[in-house]
Amino acid sequence: MQYLQKRSIKRGELLTSIKLERQFFDRIDAAAAATGQRWTDLVRAILREKPQGQSNASWLRVSLLEI
Repeated sequence: MQYLQKRSIKRGELLTSIKLERQFFDRIDAAAAATGQRWTDLVRAILREKPQGQSNASWLRVSLLEI
């Protein structure tokens, strides 16, 4: 079993890859489904609030703890 999963998401014109533990992607999928969104839409919304200089993966992990 692979510890980290990698998914790609398009943000603007850039294609970005995000590596997270499976448990975090499970939480993203569940939160997106609960709100009727695609996982990519939820992640884009979370990343719009990311402070400058913080990594995408780190911000997603911290944000998901609050959902």
